[in-house]
Amino acid sequence: MRTNGLVIALAGIAAVMLAGCGGKSGGSAALKDPQMLFINAVPDSNGLDFFMNEDKRGDNVKFPESTKNFIFVPFVGSEDDAYDVIVEDPVTKYQYDGEVRIFDQGTSTIVVAFGLKDFEQGDEAKRVFLTFLTPDSRTPPLGNRCRLLVFHGYNRSAGFENPPIDFQNVGDNPLYKAENLLYGRVQALDVDSGEYIEDLANPANSNYFVAKRNDAEGEIVEALDTFRDAQGNVKRGVNLLPGKIYFVLITGVEGRTGVQRPRMVFLDIPTE
Repeated sequence: MRTNGLVIALAGIAAVMLAGCGGKSGGSAALKDPQMLFINAVPDSNGLDFFMNEDKRGDNVKFPESTKNFIFVPFVGSEDDAYDVIVEDPVTKYQYDGEVRIFDQGTSTIVVAFGLKDFEQGDEAKRVFLTFLTPDSRTPPLGNRCRLLVFHGYNRSAGFENPPIDFQNVGDNPLYKAENLLYGRVQALDVDSGEYIEDLANPANSNYFVAKRNDAEGEIVEALDTFRDAQGNVKRGVNLLPGKIYFVLITGVEGRTGVQRPRMVFLDIPTE
């Protein structure tokens, strides 16, 4: 196994599960091996490599992106044969974090690297961590619904702790809301598909998503990227499709601009 002598994952942060025992992998014996997807949620990284033992399973994954699909890995059922999961810099080969894990048959695991490569002294809680998320199901939601897996990876500026956040529609009476989301944690939220946009002509009709600090007033992140609707009109917000599962990455660093700016990214998670 690949040896990780540099870091020891902090208990309570590096292992998070949504619920249940994971999604189905299929009917044949060959499809019962665990499945893995890797996400880079480290704003100040150019790219990250993900290893399982000596095998590179995520090659130079850019921020804020994921590997293209879930991959199957051979099932191991012994602690002696457990996987050493490592995230490292593709250039310097510095290992930011690692954890020894066994992945059950028939499960799908999303491995997220989050935090910051460069943090101030005293801000060690913001260093890069791995967390392992096991969705309750990757079965497509029925009808007009879609599922959001909302992940808190937002970093306050140096010297300030990362508070819990609330994810919701804009306004005082949101239709959807995930409350008290802790740093490095995820919550699942089923919502109607469709456009969640900013309505400049009638702001009261705006329904786009925002993330708010749990301990203060005002939004820290707004989901207001531009997209084109079916008629080619440019709108600000997000268009969610029925039957989809989205990993909603709330990320960035307070006060920074460009790639590291506070932002909300909707990653399409492959369904089964």
